[in-house]
Amino acid sequence: MSKCPRKIKVAPEEQSMYDKVGIMNGMALSMVDDANKYVKQLTEKFGENKVSNYWGIADGLDEKYIMKRITGQCSLSALLEPIEDLEKMVDDNIILLKEFEQAIKELDNGTGKIQVG
Repeated sequence: MSKCPRKIKVAPEEQSMYDKVGIMNGMALSMVDDANKYVKQLTEKFGENKVSNYWGIADGLDEKYIMKRITGQCSLSALLEPIEDLEKMVDDNIILLKEFEQAIKELDNGTGKIQVG
């Protein structure tokens, strides 16, 4: 009988783009119900653009865009952009998701409101 391999934790800077996209999608999907429940409060705190960006991540639009860029199924101008820009976008999305996660925890803890700004 073989043992299941242990999952090794990797420092964020050593994660592959594939891993980061998976983390990004998992975080967004795990918050969908709560984000929907607190949409008004989240919009007040983060603004419409960031909330809209969240829903783009949760709907899989960012993943689709990233995968098309990686596989070369995009416009020539997008293909010529540095891959570092794409990785920065994923990192920025993960930061945003962590901020959303924290705000949702504050709301769930019964405080009833989150700090705006």
